[in-house]
Amino acid sequence: MAKLYYSIGEVCKILEIKSHVLRYWETEFSQIKAKRTRGNTRKYTAQNLELLKKIKHLLYDKKYTIAGVKKLLAGNGEETAVLDKKMIQEKLLEIKSLLDEMIN
Repeated sequence: MAKLYYSIGEVCKILEIKSHVLRYWETEFSQIKAKRTRGNTRKYTAQNLELLKKIKHLLYDKKYTIAGVKKLLAGNGEETAVLDKKMIQEKLLEIKSLLDEMIN
């Protein structure tokens, strides 16, 4: 069963990033909206976590710039759907090439 909220430490451990990186992403991407507790600690939802995984993938694996990721994530959600589709297509191409290697 998934948790409702994750602490900044838990998110950083899952994503394998430093907390200052996550805090910086919060300033750059308006879509990341961590809830604040009375003690002013950040709490992230599962949706936040999925978005952060996408951002990390685009920045670290696909080598997008911050501005490039912002453009992809901006808008009414259609771009996000296109982004998801693009990521799926890329993953399928990777699988296809692995299968081709195994056949040969």
